[in-house]
Amino acid sequence: MARAGDALIGQKQKAKATALWQKALLEDPQNSTLQKKLGEVLMVQDRYKEASTAFESAIEVDSENTNAVLGQTVLSQQMRLIVLDFYIFN
Repeated sequence: MARAGDALIGQKQKAKATALWQKALLEDPQNSTLQKKLGEVLMVQDRYKEASTAFESAIEVDSENTNAVLGQTVLSQQMRLIVLDFYIFN
């Protein structure tokens, strides 16, 4: 299912990829790679809280999943920039 999700991302079908990876995780909740992929696709949909949860789950399952750690770091930075922009422009 991971490859099918990747193909959907390549076709710019983020919502379908999200649904596919969520379904796959119901069957294999310990799959840190799927959790990381879900975090990435949620992040690009501006679904930050859900993305953070997915990255945290990936890290909890596999603390050495450096891509999940990196994803969580990028998400944190992106959220900081959003807050900073809000304070600067409001």
